Amino acid sequence: MGFGKLFSKSLKMEHYNSPFSEITYHPWQALIRIYWKNNPKITDTDFRQEHLVLIQMFKDHKPKRYLSNMSDSDFVIAPETQEWLSGLVMRELVGESLFEKVAVIPNQEFFNQLSTEQTVEEILEKRKAAIGKLKIQYFDNETAAQSWILSEV
Repeated sequence: MGFGKLFSKSLKMEHYNSPFSEITYHPWQALIRIYWKNNPKITDTDFRQEHLVLIQMFKDHKPKRYLSNMSDSDFVIAPETQEWLSGLVMRELVGESLFEKVAVIPNQEFFNQLSTEQTVEEILEKRKAAIGKLKIQYFDNETAAQSWILSEV
């Protein structure tokens, strides 16, 4: 494989779209962004499947930044799924160079916000040794989240 193929592949934007989420890799910003759609039909299985796609994008691109926008999603992450997700991150991404910055925009409804924060905390707890200089911020809108996450790493 020539240098041109390697170069063009590494700088190609990747996009995934489903009834539940949109996931985009922005190579120039070293950013993966997931937007969770408002789809009342989402199930635990759907939520997990979307994360399998997301994990694969992390492994393929190794971004420095990750933005998760759940502001329009009414999905409450069940404790079993929180545990599953933190286990998935440990199994699949242990030893991987993870992001340096994470911006999270939870739904502002109490139970939605609580389940999102518990999930993030569960992952952080299991990855304590690997997080080092990781910075995480919660926001209530995409503009503020993007401004922060795109500032210097």
